[in-house]
Amino acid sequence: LLGVAAVSARLPGGAAADRFDRRTLMIAAQGTRALAMVVLCLGLLTGSPWLLWLVVIVALVDVVGHEAYRFAERAALPHIVRSTDLSAAVGRNEARNQIASLIGPVLGGWLMAVSRTLPFGAAALGHAFAAIGLLFVRERLQHPRTPAARGDGARLRTWTEAFSWIWARPELRVLLLSCVAPNLVITG
Repeated sequence: LLGVAAVSARLPGGAAADRFDRRTLMIAAQGTRALAMVVLCLGLLTGSPWLLWLVVIVALVDVVGHEAYRFAERAALPHIVRSTDLSAAVGRNEARNQIASLIGPVLGGWLMAVSRTLPFGAAALGHAFAAIGLLFVRERLQHPRTPAARGDGARLRTWTEAFSWIWARPELRVLLLSCVAPNLVITG
């Protein structure tokens, strides 16, 4: 379910990163994720009878928020670092993400051994600090939008052109379709 949600959130996440203010999108994504983790902590502490559904909903909110944040972050990076430093900055971001994916489960297990709410509380704090940290970024994270760039009235045409372009290339169709199952397995 989470793998499907992650894959489903990627196209809208990329579109949102292009259409909306990226700083606001990243703050909203991290803030929503933090709030969801706090709600889960409260559900765990109170022994909510809806705990299973709460876990599923919080997991979905977390995955969708992660995808929205990820695309906005990647699109904003060229506006923060010099073009000569861009590949190193992308590498650092990827290294940070990979380190977190290696250390996170181990640290989460240790925190879970102390208290079952502690890993989710720590995640809430991490998301909250990320959202607050974004308030201090002063650089513009995207170029100013002109009325023509907004795509008002032309959104459907833009989406259909993108899918038509993909559909017209059989090798790309095969590649995209063959990546679905491995991505779901790897993500799971």
